[in-house]
Amino acid sequence: MRACGYGCGQQTERDFVPGHENGAIQQRVREHFDGSTSAFLAWLDETLAMGVRASAAAG
Repeated sequence: MRACGYGCGQQTERDFVPGHENGAIQQRVREHFDGSTSAFLAWLDETLAMGVRASAAAG
């Protein structure tokens, strides 16, 4: 058993207590993207695209 990744203090055999992964994502969106899911998705898409470009350049 380990602590839930959401930080709720509950113990689980997985990374999160069922349903808590959504809360963890929403918490990060509020903290780092002023609550804007659109801003988070734009950042994620850009970050993933940069990783693909970096992998292509390295390979």
